[in-house]
Parts: sequence; structure tokens; C-alpha cells
Amino acid sequence: RARIWVQQARATETLDIVRRTDPESASDERTRKMEEIRRTLSAYLESGSNADAGLDADGAITDAVNSLDDWQATQRRADSLYQQGDYQGAIAASTGREEGESGAAFDELDSALVEAIEKARDRLRTVIDEARATSDTTPDAVRTLTFLALLACVAGIAPRIREYL
Repeated sequence: RARIWVQQARATETLDIVRRTDPESASDERTRKMEEIRRTLSAYLESGSNADAGLDADGAITDAVNSLDDWQATQRRADSLYQQGDYQGAIAASTGREEGESGAAFDELDSALVEAIEKARDRLRTVIDEARATSDTTPDAVRTLTFLALLACVAGIAPRIREYL
């Protein structure tokens, strides 16, 4: 969900520059989207589910939050350039792939989210494989325990039947 929101925010950022949208109103909308993304990532880090999944073991979620901060800083810089009348500079800051430009910050954020998603998928596959292995042995264990319970019943009832015979 966070990755989709990030991609939507990137599309909005690019379209705002192309449409020459008022930077203040565009900035407010982007800030709301970014805060929602931040809340999603922060809630994940604070929820405790992170420890189970181990997604931040290599810092993927933390890197994503830091990249989100960098991306917001580059957006503010592009907005500032646009407000100062430097439209070409704003375009370069918004679309550039060099360090300190929006494209590079977005790529870092996207890479961190992709890494976290891959780790989540790997963890899910591991849990599914463990569940499958457990469920594969369960019928055998149930059959064995049922047979032992049947033997125990027969062994417990046999002396009582002999008393009546």
C-alpha cells in the first residue's frame, strides 16, 4: 500500500510541475499523502509485527522513512525554485536523477520499499512452508494417537469384560 501511495505521489508531483499548479496547494496535498505514507511505515515499525517479519533487519523500513524525508526536502526545494520564478530549475529538481534531486530520492525510497516487500514475501513463503510441513505431519500424528487411544480403550475394557464372563 505504501509503495502504491508513493508512486501516486510521484505522479502527482510530476503532473503538478507539468500543469504549473500553484506550489502551495500542490505542496499541501503532497504533504498529506506523505504523512499518510509516514504513518503507515511508522505504525509498522512500532507495531511489533516488524520483529516477527524481520523486514527492518537490514534497515529497509528505516531507509524508506529516511528516503521519504529526503524526497520531501527535494520537493520543497523544487517548490521554492518554482515560486522564485525558476521554472526550469524546478523541473530539473523534480525530475533529476542526481543526488539531491527528486528523482534520485524517489528511486531510493522505491528501492527501500521493494526490498521490504521482497523480505515480507520471503517471510510469508517461509511461514507457509512451515505451516505446510506441520500440516503434512499432522494426519500421521492423529492416526497414531487414535490407534494408541483405541489400544488403551481395549486394554482398559478387556479386564472388565472378563469379569462378566
